[in-house]
Amino acid sequence: MINRKKRDNLIKSLNRLDDPRLKSAEISRPFVTVIVTNYNYAKYIIPCLKSVDRQTYEHYKCIIVDDCSTDESVKLIGDFIKTNNLNNKFSLIRHEKNLGQMAAIKTGLKHAGGAFVVFLDSDDILLKDFLTAHIQAHMDKTVAFTSSNQCQISENGEIIAGTHDAIQTKWEYIYLNPRDLHNHFWIWATTSSMMFRRSVMELIMPDETEDFPIFADTYICHFSHLIGGSMIIPKIHGCYRRHGSNSFSCNPVVSDWLHIGDMNRHPKHQTIRLSILSHFLKNYEKFAPLMDKNKFILMLLRLIKPIEIIKIKREYPLAFSNKSSLFTLKLLILSLFSRLKHTKNKYCSLIKHALRII
Repeated sequence: MINRKKRDNLIKSLNRLDDPRLKSAEISRPFVTVIVTNYNYAKYIIPCLKSVDRQTYEHYKCIIVDDCSTDESVKLIGDFIKTNNLNNKFSLIRHEKNLGQMAAIKTGLKHAGGAFVVFLDSDDILLKDFLTAHIQAHMDKTVAFTSSNQCQISENGEIIAGTHDAIQTKWEYIYLNPRDLHNHFWIWATTSSMMFRRSVMELIMPDETEDFPIFADTYICHFSHLIGGSMIIPKIHGCYRRHGSNSFSCNPVVSDWLHIGDMNRHPKHQTIRLSILSHFLKNYEKFAPLMDKNKFILMLLRLIKPIEIIKIKREYPLAFSNKSSLFTLKLLILSLFSRLKHTKNKYCSLIKHALRII
């Protein structure tokens, strides 16, 4: 972790975007695609789109994917684009039937351009410096995605909390290393607070989208973090709207100690882990050029349990085609040691927590 003032100065001094040498060499700034996914959020969609239009960073386009809304969303979106002469920056794509959140994201990605993408829920708001702040962070550190802090606002746009309780830090920029997926964790704000490398999205997007009609962010964020790490931006650059109909964060704001979302609505973490493992091994030829044998082992250790090793070797022979029996034995031993270490750390953490309460 780095002192906030020092980190701000560091990013300012390393702001490649303002380097006059790049301008003289006719090097363009990074291009961003903002993908807004919408389903029956007519009440919130226009404030959302206005927040994108207010961005001070101009190298972007916005793709709105409407997932077959039955309210007046489509008319409002069309009128907004036409009235504000935004056809050169904003475009609307409609699904003929409701396909779910992951399918809407995938549709947006097919039409995306540039190195970076933002997935903005149509009930949330970006502050005007959102794109600038995230691009600067990405120029400072190569990560799969960045996540900034958010205010929480009510259904009517009233600020009800000045921070997002789930985010790992409120004061310092933090680089978060990839970590194993054996247990649930969430250390960022919401998906609307994030900017992803499009190259990462092209690697991890699932072939089938039916498993993620909602909570697509759980798969996307955990998988992205696993292969590329992430960075937390402590300053607030957006607003998360809580209106009682959110897929997850439907609990009232009470304190930063209690859950902001209903965990009973959340998909089982093991389902997410196995989906990620399956995609990684099924598409091994896409990942193989990015990692040597040791990195491949490390990826597997972060995903599999010892009992699963023989099974996945049978199910995904391509990923293990040039691996010897010694490799399998090594993987099994390392996996056992990894799980023992994880179990020890888990119980030590529980004991420390219990002692603090006592």
